[in-house]
Amino acid sequence: MGDAYLVPELAPLSRHRLGALTSLGRHPENSIEIPDRSVSKFHAQIQRSPEGPHILQDLGSRNGTYVAGQRIQRHVLQDSEEVVLGSVRFRYHAERTGQSSVTSAFRVGDLLKNTGQGAGVTILGPAGGSSGRVAIHQGDSAIEHSNAFQMAHDSFQPAEVIRDIDALKRDYEKLRIAHELSASLRFDAPLDELLEQIAARSFDLIAADRCAILLMAEDGMSLAPRVVMERGGGQPKEAMQLSQTVLNEVVANKKAVLATDAITDGRFQAAQSIVALSMRSAMCVPLIYEDEIFGAMHLDSLHQTHAFTPKDLQLFQQVANKASSALKNASLLQQVEQEAETRARLGRLLSPNLVEEVVNGDLDLAQGGERRQSSVMFADIRGFTSMSEQLDAQEVTSMLNEYFEVMVDVVFQHGGTLDKYMGDAIMALFGVPKETEHYIHDSVRCGLQMLTALRSLNRVRQARGEQSIEIGIGLNCGESIWGPLGSRKTMDYTVVGDAVNVASRLCSRASHGDLIISQSIFEAVQGDFVLEELEPATLKGKAEQVCIWKVVSEKGVSQG
Repeated sequence: MGDAYLVPELAPLSRHRLGALTSLGRHPENSIEIPDRSVSKFHAQIQRSPEGPHILQDLGSRNGTYVAGQRIQRHVLQDSEEVVLGSVRFRYHAERTGQSSVTSAFRVGDLLKNTGQGAGVTILGPAGGSSGRVAIHQGDSAIEHSNAFQMAHDSFQPAEVIRDIDALKRDYEKLRIAHELSASLRFDAPLDELLEQIAARSFDLIAADRCAILLMAEDGMSLAPRVVMERGGGQPKEAMQLSQTVLNEVVANKKAVLATDAITDGRFQAAQSIVALSMRSAMCVPLIYEDEIFGAMHLDSLHQTHAFTPKDLQLFQQVANKASSALKNASLLQQVEQEAETRARLGRLLSPNLVEEVVNGDLDLAQGGERRQSSVMFADIRGFTSMSEQLDAQEVTSMLNEYFEVMVDVVFQHGGTLDKYMGDAIMALFGVPKETEHYIHDSVRCGLQMLTALRSLNRVRQARGEQSIEIGIGLNCGESIWGPLGSRKTMDYTVVGDAVNVASRLCSRASHGDLIISQSIFEAVQGDFVLEELEPATLKGKAEQVCIWKVVSEKGVSQG
C-alpha cells in the first residue's frame, strides 16, 4: 500500500497525509488540529499497522468517532470510507503502490535531431543476457524513404475471390500459426524466456534461416542483440551479419523493411553493406510500444531469392506488434524487479527517503570514508530493563516495533537517516549522506516532534491498558567520518568520531521527556528555540565539563 490521506469534506484540496501515527483533535499538539467544539482535545488516532492498513481508534471522545455511520472504538480503515469526528467529516483515501515508471525506450525524435534522414543507431556487442552474435556491416545507405519498402498490394484477400485452394490453405496455415504465436505470449514471462520463444516460433511462421531480436540499450541510441538463432534452435556458427542500411531505415522511420532479393533489387544497388553480405532475402520490423521504438526483429534467408512475400511481412509485423506489448511488459517487469532488489539492498543501509535518490542516480554514495559535518541523534527508552521484565518476549517485541515505527517515521519526515537500532535505542543522522542547508534545525525539530509523537502513542497505549513509554534524546553536531564500514561479508554506512560519542553521552544524561543538546547545536539554533541552560556535565572521555541545554519548544510554535 502507498500513501494514505484524510480528506476534509469541506476542503477536499487540503488533504492530510497519514504517517505511522496520526493524532486528531482540538488540541494544537495533535498531528491534525481540528478547531471545532464538537471535537475533543485528543479525539482519535490513526495508526499504520506493520502489515500496512491504517487503524482508527477513538480515545474516549465525548461525541464519538464514526465510520460509515457506525460509532467505533477501533476500526481497520478501507479506501473511500467516511470518517466523522463530532460534526467534522473526512474521507479516507489509500493509494495503491503501482509499478515504477521505467523508460528506456528509444525515441525516434532523439535519433533524427540534428542528424538528418540517413542517421542510424549504433549496434552494440552481445549484451548481458544475450545469446548468439551479430556483426554490423557499414555502408552508404541507398534508401531515401521508407515508402520504397511499404507493401502496396498482395495483401490477404477475401476467401470468395481466391480460386487457388492450395494458396488459401497456405494463407490459413500462416494465419493460424501467427494467431497461436500471439496467443502464447505470456505477459508475465521472464524477458529472456519470452525472447527465445518469439524467435523459435517465428521459424514456424516464416521460412527463414536466421532470426535476431535486438533491444534498445539504456542509452536510448544503441541496439543490443538479445537473441540470435538459426532454424532448428541453435546459434549460428558464425556471427550473423546485419545491414546497418536496413536497421537505419527501420529505426529512423519506424517502418518495416522487405528485401525480396537484396543483391539484385535495384532499390539496394548502392547499398554496399547489403550486397557485401550476400543477403538474398531479408525482413526487418520495428518493435514499437506507445509510439516509442525499443527494438527490432530481423529474419533473413541466405540462399533463397524471393524467400519472403508482402504477406509474410504483413504477418511478421502483426506478430511484432503483439510481441512488442509482451516484451515491453516483461522488460518493465524485469526492471521493476531489479529496482526492487536494489531498493531492498539499499534499504538495509539507508533510509527510504534516500534510497529512491540512489536508485535514480541523483545521489552517489561515497566509496570510501570522507569527513562530513552532520548532526547526530541518540534516543532510548528510560527504564526499559524493568519494563521488559514485566512483559513476555512477544509483548516486548510488539512494544518496540510499535515504538520504532512511530519514531522512525518522524525521523524520515524531517529528512533524517536511520543509522541503526541498538536494543531499545535509535541512532539517526542529519546532513549525511545528503547535505542539506538546515540539517541542524531539522534535527532539533525532529527531536521535539518525536516527544510529541510519543505522547500520542502513549495515549493509545493507555487506552489499551498498557504502560507508557518514556525516552531521553541527545543531540550533537560536528565533523565526523562518513562512509561504508564493516567486513567484506557485512557492511554498513555510518558515521564515527567524537561528535557521535558526545551525542551518545548526552542521551544518557537526558531525563524522561528531555531533549538535550550540545553547545555546538546551541550556537546554531539559539535564536529559534526556547532553551533552558542546565548544569555543565562531565562526559566520559572529556577532561573538562561541557555546557548543555534542554530544548523546551520552538519559538512561535504553540505547545498548548
